[in-house]
Amino acid sequence: MKIQLLLSCVLFGFSLSLFAKDMDARVDNELGFRYAQGASSTVVRSKPYIKSHLFKKFGEDFEAPAIDIAFKAEQRLNESNQGEQVELRSFRFLQKGEYYALDWGLKNISWSETFGFNILDLVNPRDWSDYVFEDLSWVQLPVWALKNSLIFGSFKLQAIYVPRARNAILPKEGAYYDPLPSSLALLKREDFSKKQIFKDDEKGIRLEYLFDFGLDLSLIAYEHFNRSPTYYLESGRLKPADNKLQSYAMSFTYANGGMVLRGDTLKTLKQPYFSTDLSYAEKDELQGIYGLDYTFENQLILGAQYQFSQISGYQWGALQLKKTIEDFDLQCLIFWGINNDDRWARPEVTWHLPYNMSLRGYYDYIQNNKGQGVLGPFHNKNTFALNWNWLF
Repeated sequence: MKIQLLLSCVLFGFSLSLFAKDMDARVDNELGFRYAQGASSTVVRSKPYIKSHLFKKFGEDFEAPAIDIAFKAEQRLNESNQGEQVELRSFRFLQKGEYYALDWGLKNISWSETFGFNILDLVNPRDWSDYVFEDLSWVQLPVWALKNSLIFGSFKLQAIYVPRARNAILPKEGAYYDPLPSSLALLKREDFSKKQIFKDDEKGIRLEYLFDFGLDLSLIAYEHFNRSPTYYLESGRLKPADNKLQSYAMSFTYANGGMVLRGDTLKTLKQPYFSTDLSYAEKDELQGIYGLDYTFENQLILGAQYQFSQISGYQWGALQLKKTIEDFDLQCLIFWGINNDDRWARPEVTWHLPYNMSLRGYYDYIQNNKGQGVLGPFHNKNTFALNWNWLF
């Protein structure tokens, strides 16, 4: 283990903060440790890490350009996944004008308005090693992209071009959140094809309009490689579905007092999916997540959602409660299948400590003993997680 690499990154973070004061830039550093233990004392993750984020604007004018740079370094300590990783998470050039906005470089782009499953985050592939149970900020894989926006009052036209698509990271054979059953363990798995610049590109547009009465509506069209971790059997090997898809989406948010209505609808043409005989199968997919959040006078936030998938024919419901009591943030997510056996509950608490430190703990309770739903492969793979971080 090269723990020296992580210590060097910590030292670099401190040095960057001192350097930023001289160049009139803002630097945010985060030092932390993330631990998770699954069933049978399986260590799902155990890693110290550091994140550094620098933002510098070159001038005081509104149209002055800016740069945004961020990196993450981590040391993985669990036996099945040892090693260190230093990753550039953001490297962006930004400039805004009265009628335009430029955002070029390495970035994450989030479009989903809902919690739990984020079906509209199409631009960035994911690290599926923790399936949906890891925080989105950790599993989104940044991509090099050109994002250009034209702004006319309440109307915004956004065009995105990714010259070379990035592959998702699928769970390794036998990993804790491996979506394939142990009966397929003897079959060899192939990796995604290597992507080539300009040949394997992704692109799309987003139209957004903010109505006077508070409705924020977006229409999206995006051409991208398959984002769902799906395998099929060919020549005795398991291959990941890696075809390019066309997706069309609508997203909305409406706020009125303490109430917020939100919804995401996604139509994907020729979406690959798991077939019973593991042959390649595809079908047009329609998905939707619609919810209501309400903030009470005591600052208790209650969220409720409905979700469906056309290919599977399944439907789900979800509830989320949030409440802050002095130095503690309390939260609970409950997700259940309406016409299937999915059950997922996550109670969590975050304790805000002195000196910009915090301690967050949560427990994932996952049940589906009949395999009818999206959580079937993870039945009884309950997980306890503890995260500590310090912002400096």
